[in-house]
Amino acid sequence: MSRIATKLVFIQRSDGKEITVDSRTRREEKNAPTSEQLTKTKGENGQWSYYHELEITDKRNYDWRKKLGGLLIETMAAAMKDKKEDMSKLNADKYVLAALPENYRLYEHRRVANPDNLDERGAGDRSDVYLYGYPQGRKKRFRSPNDFFHHLLWLATDETADPENCQCKFCASDEAQKAFSEIEKTQRQRFGIKSDGQKQATRPGLAPQSRDRSSETVQTTPTTKITVEVPKRATAPSLSSAPPQPSKSPAPTAQLAQSPITTPAPPIVTPNPPVQPTNAEQVLDAQPSKFMFRPGEVVWYQRNSDRGGAVGLSVVTGRELMRDINRAIRATYHVQPLSHPFHHPPVVLIKDEQLLKPWLAFSPPENFHESLRKINVAFDQIPWRQLLDGVYGEGDTEADGSIFAAKTVDASYTPFEVLSQTSTETKYNGVFLGGEKIWRGEALRLKNGNGKDIMILSEIVEKPASTASPTNGQQPTGPELFFVGDLYSYRSNPQPTKQMPRNTYLPVRVQQDLEFRNSASMARGKGTNYWKFIRPLARLTAAAIKGRWYESRSMIPILHSPDALAQAVGEGEVEDIGESLNSHGDSSAIVPAGQRRKATRLEAFGMAVPQSIVFGGGGITQREGQQQQQQQQGGQQAQQEDVEVEMTDYVDVSQGQGAFGAGYMG
Repeated sequence: MSRIATKLVFIQRSDGKEITVDSRTRREEKNAPTSEQLTKTKGENGQWSYYHELEITDKRNYDWRKKLGGLLIETMAAAMKDKKEDMSKLNADKYVLAALPENYRLYEHRRVANPDNLDERGAGDRSDVYLYGYPQGRKKRFRSPNDFFHHLLWLATDETADPENCQCKFCASDEAQKAFSEIEKTQRQRFGIKSDGQKQATRPGLAPQSRDRSSETVQTTPTTKITVEVPKRATAPSLSSAPPQPSKSPAPTAQLAQSPITTPAPPIVTPNPPVQPTNAEQVLDAQPSKFMFRPGEVVWYQRNSDRGGAVGLSVVTGRELMRDINRAIRATYHVQPLSHPFHHPPVVLIKDEQLLKPWLAFSPPENFHESLRKINVAFDQIPWRQLLDGVYGEGDTEADGSIFAAKTVDASYTPFEVLSQTSTETKYNGVFLGGEKIWRGEALRLKNGNGKDIMILSEIVEKPASTASPTNGQQPTGPELFFVGDLYSYRSNPQPTKQMPRNTYLPVRVQQDLEFRNSASMARGKGTNYWKFIRPLARLTAAAIKGRWYESRSMIPILHSPDALAQAVGEGEVEDIGESLNSHGDSSAIVPAGQRRKATRLEAFGMAVPQSIVFGGGGITQREGQQQQQQQQGGQQAQQEDVEVEMTDYVDVSQGQGAFGAGYMG
């Protein structure tokens, strides 16, 4: 049976609350079932009852997210149809929410007749699913995807964050909520719908309260941008479970009289102050025009000085800033080629940074062994000895080893430098995410917004492995990794002939690259751009991260050529280089969730590199005077002539043995 390719829908904003204040007792409480409800208890009717959370891996959680994603697309398709726009790419069956909005969680309420059968569903048992997280507390919970959809649509489309523009039953006025309760009561009496069932009616029509709104945009997959007309709070069919449809005239239903509502002005939200580096390496990586690549990162390297020659996959093991004979500072690198467990090529010295490219610059080629082309497993699952012995046909085993190693690393993560730790979470200063090394305080590319939206990373948070409750029979899952930071979107300057004031909340590298690109545009009389602050301290999973952000000024010569940058500057159109890069996870090997976290960077690479390599931050040292740096490589000396070491960030490497293996073309 053919599978439909799933497209993820990311909801950037959330009003969900994990902790709320009870309106009666004025005490804080969790916005979730009570501890008594989470405990298995036997009722007077002989039934056992309890609640438990449905994790993101649970099928019912996926079903909710798929239904909500489909409803969003259906609503957008209806709006596009009215405008006679192309809807060919809007197949609602393909879309699923990547995650519920932050702090919204699903819980299942189970009632079981047989106390010896609590973990298995039997005849007469009942199960209902509820969504908790609404900011007014646990008593206001959503009972079905249709019930929550109106609120989700508001979260996805209303930039003002004004609840008066939301059409869900909980955001309605007191009069409207009372009317909605009466409708539910009538349904239960006339149609047999029980109070905690999943069938729901949409809220009654309301008199228009909000201002006219222009079309808004919602970002879904990296290449999908959909325009949706935000419905006003206008009359809706009173007993319909369908999502709201844009209409030109109110539906013929009674409207509720409402007293004027005074809405206080929303608080001014400002970006968060920049993160201060905690070590010398982090300081160095935050500076422009220093190093583009970092120790422990997967990179493509040129096997010779010819930019058009064969390339291979490697890991950066050391780097140095050096002055050449012309006193110009240049970055040099030591890279360890990736291979199979039975042969490790020697370390390679790269004296020209433009001979390296990020792991996400290319997609890996097909494997050279034809027998490996249809499998996608981790590096350590491949029978390397049999491949070398020719059991699975002919091919370049070293090249195939590098491909499987890089894909396996892409599926991994390793956090480092603990900042704080509690029983529920640990915060880190940095993390290896796939092939890249990421620090707090720098910019990340996001998978929504066509790669043009960024996060300024404030926190790297890991929650420990969540062991499934013994009531649902699920196995423990792996730990969860979250990225917290302010979100920015790349926008056109309303005054295209003027530079926007420098945004000091942005990292220096982001500021300077923006100024460089705008200066090139202004020199040609073209419009400029700026980074618009759109949300503070968003909390995203690793699945939402596309990768490190790179300066266009530095990366265009690396991905293309120095001439390409000069041409772009001359034309006044320096592209956003992030759109030319792949996403983290695009080429990952299939690795179980519980096996993706690696304790060390060496563990992530496994036997694809010599086991004596030491990965880490590396010390920054200053050395003066004329010096030649020599690196022993399999009995041969790699010479660097006429260089003065300016600064070094070096990682010890083993002395690889063996001849330099054949590579493959990029």
